[in-house]
Order: sequence, then C-alpha cells, then structure tokens
Amino acid sequence: MTGKSPRKKVDALYWQGRLRVAQAYLEAAQQTYLLAQVGQGCNPVVSQIVLSAIAFGDSLTAKRAQVVNQQAHAQAPRLLRDVLGNLLPDGRSVATDAS
Repeated sequence: MTGKSPRKKVDALYWQGRLRVAQAYLEAAQQTYLLAQVGQGCNPVVSQIVLSAIAFGDSLTAKRAQVVNQQAHAQAPRLLRDVLGNLLPDGRSVATDAS
C-alpha cells in the first residue's frame, strides 16, 4: 500500500482559478472587517484571510510548477520553498524586515 503524496499535479491554467479564489477570499475578509461591529469577534475575518493565503500559495506553486499542496496546510511553506527556491524570503528575514 502506498502513501498519498502531499502534492498534486494540476493543469497549466489551474493557477488562474486559484488566483481568482484567493482574491475573492481576500475581498470577503475586507468586507467582513468593514461590516464588523465593535466588540464582535474577528474569527470570520481571520478565517477568510487564511483561506486566501492558502489559495495564493496554491496559485504560485501551480503557475510555477503545476503542483499544489493537497494535504496538511503545514506543508505549504515547504512546497513554496521547493518551487520558488531563493525567490521566497526565509522566515528570519521576513520577521526582521517587519520589525
């Protein structure tokens, strides 16, 4: 019995659909934030942002290597690193730049 790979091959234009989905999730997060009442939990906004980030990551890896992550989202950074290599900044430099 073979294990299922965390990566799935996709067709050459798959990235375009994932990009549209990512943008839609981001727009939904922005609209939800604008409609939120003072004191209201922000879980719906955060959920939309997370879904947007996942879809953006899929779009990048699909465009560059025609592959997406299909299992645990914790593996997404590794796939991004494998596909984008040095184009993806390491976590230390991102954290340093943000401070």
